[in-house]
Amino acid sequence: MTLTRCPACQTVFRLRPEQLHAQGGKVRCGRCLRPFDAAAHEITPDTADVAEAPEVLRRRRHPPVPAAAAEPASRPASDPASPLSGPRSGPQSAQHALQPEPEPPPSPAERPILPEPPRPQPGARARPQRPSPLVRIATTLVLVLLTGTLCTQLLYLFRAEIARDLPGLRPLLASACARVGCTLPYPRDAQRITIEATELQEEPGRPGEFVLYATINNRADHAQEWPHLELTLNDAADRALARRVLSPRDWLPPGHPAEAFPGRSALGIRLPFSTPEMAPVGYRLYVFYP
Repeated sequence: MTLTRCPACQTVFRLRPEQLHAQGGKVRCGRCLRPFDAAAHEITPDTADVAEAPEVLRRRRHPPVPAAAAEPASRPASDPASPLSGPRSGPQSAQHALQPEPEPPPSPAERPILPEPPRPQPGARARPQRPSPLVRIATTLVLVLLTGTLCTQLLYLFRAEIARDLPGLRPLLASACARVGCTLPYPRDAQRITIEATELQEEPGRPGEFVLYATINNRADHAQEWPHLELTLNDAADRALARRVLSPRDWLPPGHPAEAFPGRSALGIRLPFSTPEMAPVGYRLYVFYP
């Protein structure tokens, strides 16, 4: 057992070793409720008047000490209830239980100092992190390459439509196609090509010799490929006697440019042929693209 004296009210208390070392010697007086260091105010048993045990102080970051009843010191038979010496602050019970005390908040000196994160200002927007110049250059080159590839594919797929709507670009597109090995065809819309003023005549004095006269009209606003013609000879019952498909080289006039049929233009043709074994009465003439 250890004896200690409260420096405020001079009351002597008896402490067990586990009470003394529980909180590093910090205790609270059971009379005046003032905390003090029991080890610093330890006294000898000869001159001590012992009172009830003080409360053990609790410090932060340590588990609380279980409350236990203070052990009263042995007293003389003449006055067992009063301490032998020392003033008292008032009548209190000799048996004073240790009460758990709420943990005090840490002092500012004991708190760890941590750097505070920067607080965003009201209305301020965070600036996006810009990539490095090398990344920007590489991204630009990739975008340019992809854009060029896409434009090239679109030109290849729609080259005929582009040349149809923009005739001035046809020579340039034709030159590019000649280098890469592709062709640049003209549009082929048979519904825009009509046959007008057709006539089948037999050559006078030449049995079996006939001449077909017809006018072919391109009603489109753009040039088209020369169409194919289909001539069918019929008998009196409108049954087909003979049928022949004529390519542009078969019915175009000699010396006529065979590149394309200009838009909004008409062309008259004269097609002679002979059928010595037939006597056709009627005919049908169709225009088409194979």
